[in-house]
Amino acid sequence: MLRKLGFRATGRVNQVYSRGRGASVASARFELDLAGDGVADNDPRNRMAA
Repeated sequence: MLRKLGFRATGRVNQVYSRGRGASVASARFELDLAGDGVADNDPRNRMAA
């Protein structure tokens, strides 16, 4: 679903606490290109994480 909205995988995976599971689980990180030009921009001010 996130890819359909324009997000792309960063290749990073973080451990996040899941209240439903009561434990830490692996969570893939995605980012959205807010400039909309498809050019990779490494400035963190221009990215939004999901």
